Amino acid sequence: MSGLGRQCRNFSSVSLLKPEINSLQISIDNQSFTPNRIFCIGKNYGEHIRELGGKTPEEPVVFMKPVSSIVVPGESLFIPRHGNLLHHEVEVVLSISREGQDIPQANALSFIAGVSLGLDLTLRDVQVRLKKSGLPWELSKSFEQSAPLGLFKAYDPDSIDLENLSFTCSVNGELRQEGNTRDMLFPI
Repeated sequence: MSGLGRQCRNFSSVSLLKPEINSLQISIDNQSFTPNRIFCIGKNYGEHIRELGGKTPEEPVVFMKPVSSIVVPGESLFIPRHGNLLHHEVEVVLSISREGQDIPQANALSFIAGVSLGLDLTLRDVQVRLKKSGLPWELSKSFEQSAPLGLFKAYDPDSIDLENLSFTCSVNGELRQEGNTRDMLFPI
């Protein structure tokens, strides 16, 4: 612990979030909220794991992205300079409406306020290098603007089946990805 304190005192600079990030508002049917954490589940589709030559995890692989990674619809996206191979994956994005912990699985869906699609951007060359070195790979996935989001729709379990939700991603008219939540290794 004393080493950590010494490191903290020797920081030469501190980077603060842009003011607009601190006041970022996301709307769901005319109700706004300020996101404070983004939890992501990695390695949740068998086909994608095989495509990347990975191993199927026994438990969910959870990582976080900072709020500064959010790109709202209509905002310009800037590609970071610290990598050369930017990959994108379409993801189902859920807005959690209230706090909780140790929530029984039977009650979990009652915490969902909204549903959207978004992109999980990854600097794949940076991720490969970090993994080979045994280092955390946040630098490859949690950079500013690494989580563009679509518009949220209020979650209604009678009209949105989270266990069978199809999604696609096309770039310039070319289909790049299609999937369905029923293929998740660790369902919603």
